[in-house]
Amino acid sequence: MKNKNCIIREIAIDSIQPTKLFLSKSKYDQVTINEQDYNPILVRKTGDITYLIDHHEELLYMANKGHEKINVCYYDNDSIDTLLYFTRINQCNNKGIKCIKDLSIYLLNDKDYKRKWEKPSVKLTEHLYKTPYEGLDFVRETNPSRKSVVCDKILRTLPEWFGIESAIVEYNQKVKQLDFIKIKYQQEVIGFCAYQVNYGINCDLYVLGIYRDFHRFGIGSKLIEYINDEVKKQEVKYLSVKTLSDKHVDSYYERTRNFYIKNGFYPFEEFKDLWGKENPCLLMIKEVQ
Repeated sequence: MKNKNCIIREIAIDSIQPTKLFLSKSKYDQVTINEQDYNPILVRKTGDITYLIDHHEELLYMANKGHEKINVCYYDNDSIDTLLYFTRINQCNNKGIKCIKDLSIYLLNDKDYKRKWEKPSVKLTEHLYKTPYEGLDFVRETNPSRKSVVCDKILRTLPEWFGIESAIVEYNQKVKQLDFIKIKYQQEVIGFCAYQVNYGINCDLYVLGIYRDFHRFGIGSKLIEYINDEVKKQEVKYLSVKTLSDKHVDSYYERTRNFYIKNGFYPFEEFKDLWGKENPCLLMIKEVQ
């Protein structure tokens, strides 16, 4: 069963990552759920992590009642602040909170809940608004097998851009030979870029992918800046990338072209037959700054 923004499935309660450090004892005591007919718990899945959006007290109630599985709603909405939730997940991991039962010892009275959770949460949101990239890191991967695993895992979550199986297999093999940068946010890998320097003057961005939930936060632009600075040390003069030409109408690749244009790339040449006549290739370039 599904609607526009929600897919409902039954999953193991212990597989759901909490995103709170403390729970409200009064909210927990007020939980009343018809265990045979209840509204699914809201979750989000990014990569391998399934995490709670809300309703922590309700999930703990069901777990304490002996339930091992529960119906969840996979919430798919761009309004979710992924940076905030991944920061909270990192906080939970640092405190050893991996599943909802780990929060059983952190049920607080109203006064302590407000002091230890509600007020710090407001401060955290304000802090992330001012410094959204504090948890962002770029890490060079040198192990060929790990390069392939990261590439495969992320590209398969982006079928609108990478929907051809043979192409994914080719990417997975080719990246093993290339320079490979992992994008990490709060210790979790959320994207990557594989590139190759040709003739000492041009850096070709072979393939780039970022989990959809981290789109539109400026992370891709930060990645381009990082690679620019890295290859500048080698006296590389240009960055280049190949993408789908506007001769093939596709709203997702229109977003891709706009992303590169925003980051200083210019359309340079179209290759009508490189990827077949159905997929005209556009070469875009920019000067290393």
